[in-house]
Amino acid sequence: MKIKVYDKDAKNIKSVNFNIVDNGVNHDLITQYIRIYQLNQRQGTVKVKTRSEVRGGGRKPWKQKGTGRARAGTIRSPLWRGGGITHGPVPKEWNLSLNKKTKKKIFADSIILKINEDKLMSFVGFESLENPSTKITNKFLEQMNLKNNRILIIHDKSDVLFKSFRNIKGVRVKSIDDLSAYDILSADYVLIDSQAVSLVEQRIR
Repeated sequence: MKIKVYDKDAKNIKSVNFNIVDNGVNHDLITQYIRIYQLNQRQGTVKVKTRSEVRGGGRKPWKQKGTGRARAGTIRSPLWRGGGITHGPVPKEWNLSLNKKTKKKIFADSIILKINEDKLMSFVGFESLENPSTKITNKFLEQMNLKNNRILIIHDKSDVLFKSFRNIKGVRVKSIDDLSAYDILSADYVLIDSQAVSLVEQRIR
């Protein structure tokens, strides 16, 4: 499969082969992955106290008979204000998992999906930057007509690229080590630094 390569002036200078085979995108698997990924973001740390955990209420508030009032054994009853909560939430582990082979398939499918939509490109020319420059990278995205989109920048642990793109609205910057299929799927456009293309290909093999 081929992807377009742009220079820092946003000119399409060539197309290169991306070493991936399109055996068909499994949309059902991608849907399942997104559901599991989002579910795994849930912390499950919410907690309320039951009547046995609320402080106080060790003494019977009044005697059982003769007062004319309803029977009460503790002021921490769920029926009372300040009492315990019945059937309230408790800490729970929500995490689900997928095996490595499935994750690899989903990662490859997310790449293929973006290539087929012509929304995955590579760029060159920023390796000459000695210092971070948001002005230059912002101008690059404007010339690419990608502003006001969700953009994913993939780089090879380049501190200069990271600092140049990170402050631009709508842009997420990820190194190869931190990259997930969800990052790719949730972006409108994916731009890969030319020096990182081979590393992305290695993730698929």
